[in-house]
Amino acid sequence: MSPVLLSVLSLVAAPVGCASLREPPFLAAPPDIVWPAPPDAPRVRFLGELKSSDDVGRRGGFTHGLNALLYGRPAPDRLVTPHAVAVDAAGVRIAVADTNGGCVHLFDLERRVYTRLDDYDAAAPAAGGGDTTVEGRRASSHAHETLPSVDATTETPRGPMPAARWSGSEEESSVGASLPPRCPVGVAWGGDTLAIADANQARVYLVDRSGGDAAGASPPRSFGESVLQRPSGIAFNPTCNRWYVVDAAAHAVFVFERDGRPALSFGRRGPATGEFNYPAQIAVAADGSVAVTDALNFRVQRFTADGAVLGAFGRKGDAAGDFALPKGVAIDGDGNLWVSDAHFENVQAFTPDGQLLMSLGREGAALGQFWLPAGMCIDRQDRLWIADTYNRRVQVFQLVAGRESGSQGVRERRSEGVRE
Repeated sequence: MSPVLLSVLSLVAAPVGCASLREPPFLAAPPDIVWPAPPDAPRVRFLGELKSSDDVGRRGGFTHGLNALLYGRPAPDRLVTPHAVAVDAAGVRIAVADTNGGCVHLFDLERRVYTRLDDYDAAAPAAGGGDTTVEGRRASSHAHETLPSVDATTETPRGPMPAARWSGSEEESSVGASLPPRCPVGVAWGGDTLAIADANQARVYLVDRSGGDAAGASPPRSFGESVLQRPSGIAFNPTCNRWYVVDAAAHAVFVFERDGRPALSFGRRGPATGEFNYPAQIAVAADGSVAVTDALNFRVQRFTADGAVLGAFGRKGDAAGDFALPKGVAIDGDGNLWVSDAHFENVQAFTPDGQLLMSLGREGAALGQFWLPAGMCIDRQDRLWIADTYNRRVQVFQLVAGRESGSQGVRERRSEGVRE
């Protein structure tokens, strides 16, 4: 191989930017913004904002690097309307569901690589940034299985849950065939598997990310086509190895096994405890219990992993601790719940029984301010990630370890994994 060609290949393979930095550019030098304001001891510290592919250093794949060398650096891929965010258990892979962008943005903080998944409903990304069209595969052994759904108010079955139907089955010949435009509203990591909940297509896609830039050996597949109406949020529960999907149109939560088989469901429309009125997002606690933002009942409800009611808190109002439109929810290592409100343009933190701890943010475009905050998660490094939808960014905050003795605030987390 000629020296010239070797030089070109080395330039293409080299990351853009300074790879020696421990943190990616958007986290390298955060300003000193904390909540609450001094002289109170800080509980939350601003870390950075994620807006485009430039914020991690470079795009992934040989093809992107070669094109940049030959034709100049392309314009960065920017977040359009980020609606949900998920961080893997290692705290290095960030997935952002972009509703109007019709894609999922993937940021690898460790490898400084950005990947755009804008055809997850039709193809799996191949090594080098290319795409290979595939068809889904049917789990034939599960094709006719039905399992009970649970009414959370009575903890009794309320009828069979429809069987799972994989894309690529006889009923549906291929992934992405005759489907409405993509509208990803939720993302969640289950190990190396990324789940994408699509509201328009009423299903969940599973994409294997074990290969880094490549999608891995398994083609993407989907589940929930015959069950879901309009999913609005998703989380993975590692204590039972199941996916939890919030369905705003069905006013319920549907639970699936890791491979997509239906397990159970809970909830129905109504104002009673255990019922929902347009639920939005879901989070999983360290003990496997879940919390759901019940948007138009203006509350947060908590359930066991099997759908039994643990409690609820919240009311409509404009006082501290009230809700106007609760959207996102995340749970820290102490079990405290962090809830974003799309009308108040802030985030409030509560104890599991609903006692208000603190709030952060207000309406605006400055750092630490929000314009329609939506989905959120807390990673194992105690970083709070919030999709700031109309500001077209994801904001990142550090939950400060070491709180005042006896207070019910934020402290060092004892558990591992991501609480979404």
